[in-house]
Amino acid sequence: MRKHLPTLILSVSVAFCAIIALLLGYLLAPKAASATITGPGFSYSVSLSDDRVYAVEGKMGEMLIEVKDGKIGVKQSGCPNQYCVHQGFRDGGASIVCAYNEVMIGFQTSDYEVIA
Repeated sequence: MRKHLPTLILSVSVAFCAIIALLLGYLLAPKAASATITGPGFSYSVSLSDDRVYAVEGKMGEMLIEVKDGKIGVKQSGCPNQYCVHQGFRDGGASIVCAYNEVMIGFQTSDYEVIA
């Protein structure tokens, strides 16, 4: 046990630093001011400050995209696996994608567009 103590201390320290870095990255990430809904033949810029439901026509059918409490998400989609619906509501960071309908929701902060 005594031989492995330095390795254990190093491993715990690295894990702790990684967790702190992830938490800081999440907490300090800029919140998006608006989002762009892009699909086959359309691109809409929407404000995240106005609660509203948007009906958009994807490649395989209609989708309902909701803005609520400064976040946006897919409320309803006709795609078979519902991955886009299960991605939840977001206020920035990674884009929300419905590959089945070829619709993507990207985010913009006040200074730049966020595509992850």
